[in-house]
Amino acid sequence: MTTSAQELITVTSARGVGKTTFLSQYLRPSEIGKTVYVDTENSANRFINEMRRSNLEYGMYINAMDRFSNLPSDDDLLDKINKGNVPWASSNEKNTLIDFFKYFMKTIAQIPRNKYKTFVIDTGEQIEAGMQAYVDANKSKFGVTNDWTLWTMGIYPLYKFMFQGIWDRGIDTVLISFHIKDAAEGWGRSRKKIPGKVVPGGKPMLKQISNFMVWLVGESHNPNGEPAGLVLKERLGRYEVDTVNDEWISRTMIPKRIPCCTWKDIRKYLRDGYNNVQPSLDPSWREVPSDTELDMISELLNDTQTRLMILGAEVDIQNNMIAMAEAGIIPTMETETIQIGSSGDVPQSKSEAIVKWKAMGKPLPALLAKLREKGIGDDNIVERWNEVLE
Repeated sequence: MTTSAQELITVTSARGVGKTTFLSQYLRPSEIGKTVYVDTENSANRFINEMRRSNLEYGMYINAMDRFSNLPSDDDLLDKINKGNVPWASSNEKNTLIDFFKYFMKTIAQIPRNKYKTFVIDTGEQIEAGMQAYVDANKSKFGVTNDWTLWTMGIYPLYKFMFQGIWDRGIDTVLISFHIKDAAEGWGRSRKKIPGKVVPGGKPMLKQISNFMVWLVGESHNPNGEPAGLVLKERLGRYEVDTVNDEWISRTMIPKRIPCCTWKDIRKYLRDGYNNVQPSLDPSWREVPSDTELDMISELLNDTQTRLMILGAEVDIQNNMIAMAEAGIIPTMETETIQIGSSGDVPQSKSEAIVKWKAMGKPLPALLAKLREKGIGDDNIVERWNEVLE
């Protein structure tokens, strides 16, 4: 993609958008034999079969699932991490992750020098979990003294040295992919999901050291199903010298939104650039993210998300009050009989139920007591809402 070595490209997307195809096609077909591909979830099987029709193969293909079939899936890992738990449920699972990470590092060490150009990790969730398990089991070696230094003293430095070890094999570019995950704030029991918000998987440090970071999204205008790409970070600008005026000339070559995110189109942008003053707003070739896309990738919360977070905090406060009342710490609250007429659409979450309830002038503790009594939460409120209305 560029002439410099030691690049890191990070890719994220929902399932089925096209991460594996995007990663595999970084090099042209004639160079695919210079790719090392590490597959942690059998993602590349279909692409491999398609390549073989043209007598093409990866230079080295490592299917981690062949040896570690009992690795937790990335969904399990994300679910556990989102709840503030370590990404393993048992010592056996932890040992499996440690063995997997050691196997991964041993594999890197055995790569012949100066033979391959790219190294693909698809996907990185298991690598990160294995790294965390490895550091946790060897705290003294990394100088880790508590949970706070687990990351700063152990995982982050190891992560960087892992990439450096790959580059030292003469590999120019590392590509690593992640699924998106639910956004949340806080940690452990205080960790709360942010309604309607998702974020890229992978540790935040990847944004610091990546040359190019892109979020693939579906795009119906592309004829062959190619995704569009929301650019989260890029260091691919062009720098020239104006020798007449003795000035630097800097130019951004990649738009904030790549309408058809293939390496062919990216190479064209790197060669020709785009109109930075008037990027294309044509629906079939839009180079500017929509408001929805901007909201999705923004680190800030929109008004609706903020309101739902506040309502969620209200739920916690009221639940705590109910618990204290049941324990006799505060006087028991009287809850009136719940009588509700036609209430329109069924709420999809407790936060939406609170909005609907308050609009009807009903006391919030009555609703929360009912939900608590019947064991109704976000995961079953839709099908059991009629029980609340009884």
